[in-house]
Amino acid sequence: MDPASDTTISKNELKRRQKAEKKAKEKEQKAVNVAENGPVSKPSEEAISEADLDPNQYYELRTAAIQKLKSSPDANSNPYPHKYHVEISLTNYIEKFKDVPNGHVDESVTTSVAGTEERDLVGHDAQLPHLSSARVTSDPDHVPSVQNVHQYYELRTAAIQKLKSSPDANSNPYPHKYHVEISLTNYIEKFKDVPNGHVDESVTTSVAGRIHSKRSAGKKLVFYDLRGEMVKIQIMANEKFYVDGEEFEKDVDILHRGDVVGVRGHPGRTKMGELSIVPNKITLLSPCLHMLPHLHFGVKDKETRFRQRYLDLIINESVRDVFITRSKIISYMRTFLDNMGFLEVETPLMNMIAGGATAKPFVTHHNDLHMNLFMRVAPELYLKMLVVGGFDRVYEIGRQFRNESIDMTHNPEFTTCEFYMAYADYEDLMKMTEQLLFGMVQSLFGRPVVPYNPEGEGGEEKLVDFTPPFKRVHIIHDLEKILGVTLPDATTFHTEETRKFLDGVCVQHGVDCSAPRTTARLLDKLVGEYLEPTFINPTFLVGHPHVMSPLAKWSEVLLFPAMRPEEGIGAFGTGAGDAK
Repeated sequence: MDPASDTTISKNELKRRQKAEKKAKEKEQKAVNVAENGPVSKPSEEAISEADLDPNQYYELRTAAIQKLKSSPDANSNPYPHKYHVEISLTNYIEKFKDVPNGHVDESVTTSVAGTEERDLVGHDAQLPHLSSARVTSDPDHVPSVQNVHQYYELRTAAIQKLKSSPDANSNPYPHKYHVEISLTNYIEKFKDVPNGHVDESVTTSVAGRIHSKRSAGKKLVFYDLRGEMVKIQIMANEKFYVDGEEFEKDVDILHRGDVVGVRGHPGRTKMGELSIVPNKITLLSPCLHMLPHLHFGVKDKETRFRQRYLDLIINESVRDVFITRSKIISYMRTFLDNMGFLEVETPLMNMIAGGATAKPFVTHHNDLHMNLFMRVAPELYLKMLVVGGFDRVYEIGRQFRNESIDMTHNPEFTTCEFYMAYADYEDLMKMTEQLLFGMVQSLFGRPVVPYNPEGEGGEEKLVDFTPPFKRVHIIHDLEKILGVTLPDATTFHTEETRKFLDGVCVQHGVDCSAPRTTARLLDKLVGEYLEPTFINPTFLVGHPHVMSPLAKWSEVLLFPAMRPEEGIGAFGTGAGDAK
């Protein structure tokens, strides 16, 4: 019976009307409060909770805040006051006022106490496993404020272990399979037109990804940032749309930043315009046992980044971009060479001789053959065998191994693309390289000019133009111009006299060259010292003396300088090709 209209209605309808009336009254009261006191500011959904921070980040922010207080002209802002008068200890306070009745404030008494604040983190964004300000208990569902990453790991592990040992089959934190109906990328594209403040309950779908942020807006509404495939959508977990109220509280309590989850629900968009999925059910697929750094700060420490590359990839989007760009580069090169009639091949990684380049090899042992083998330093000899065998155009994209020094431009193992083309000379290869790089840069960036920062973040940015034709620098002629000397004739570069001459030039100009101080190494050091630093745009380094590239074809123009172009971009060598 509806008391307002004296009509007979169902219990559900009565509850609905009572709930609607209650909301209407609350709305009216809120409007009155706003009129009297002004609007209440809401915390930003992007605000960073202290529970999101690791100890180092917390220390940095807290130090900055205290420093600001210390530098304030307001004398009352001093974070380290000279003295504070404490009238009663906490122990005596508890004993003295133990009889104060519930809900009562005794304004007739004023006193002062002091102590250390202990914050209650329950309900905050990115709370640690079941945090509360209570003392530690054996129950992993009740855990105090975590002081360090090790405690986080222990408590989180205990909570997950409890789920694993639960008799409830739906509590398994590592389910066998979760059916993902649509990728995050396609979800964003498909539901981009959902209007603000609307939830489309006629559509139900499922997505999956990793939680990077958690923000509570009360017990019945929690926001998560779900990331994957280089994109982000928001999970707007509302108890109203969830399968069950108890299930909602249970799932919200166990989910934390870093967890991989599956979400089944309706597409929607918040009033602020954030595309979201409103879940009927969130399934934990793989819990994150360690404290995940916040995206706002990232992972800056190089030691951590390179020893835990998975963490670097999770947090730093720019690192994932490098992997994707590299894959696109290799894919473009394959397509380019395939369209020109080249055949991709694979040649042995272990050889009985370390041939194809002048480099110190890694040595390994073949147990079955009882012999030492060399990891290849270059695929050159095998590729040339294929050309001799009748394959006019061959290439290989593969790993090389050189047991030499490590610096910004050299790594003991690296990937090269080496190709060989019959009936062509170095002029043909340079034109081909210009087309390859120009087309590749256009494909990746949509323009031929791209920014480049050779000194890393914070350094001077330069623009690199890949528009052909590329600049050409002759080793012998340009070194003579810069050094102000006349180098020996190209036909004598194999002699001891030329080696001694170049040795003296290096000593005179302070160019360091470790042993063995051969003609080829001395000349290479001079090139690296005086020519390569001038390369900003793509540049062909031509005119290599025969001692530097003994397997290349001799030039018809100059008797001994080899027909071996080497290309540099921003002082980095990117390739050398031989024409046969």
